[in-house]
Amino acid sequence: MLLDEHHFNEASLKAAWRNATNQGIAASIIGNIRQAALAEALLPFEQRVAQAIQCIYVMQSWAPVQRRWLECLAK
Repeated sequence: MLLDEHHFNEASLKAAWRNATNQGIAASIIGNIRQAALAEALLPFEQRVAQAIQCIYVMQSWAPVQRRWLECLAK
């Protein structure tokens, strides 16, 4: 009833759920194809970001303010 009050009807919610589910399925398929093509294990997003940020940190000496910005971007 609360959703109805805010103009979220059942049909639009079902469509949104279907769309989100389809996107999840597509992302999973793409991930599996990528894994097979690169012959490497799939990593969780957070782990990929952590590895990328470590690579960036060793590229050069970053000022403290720059490191804080990089940390914000990583989050």
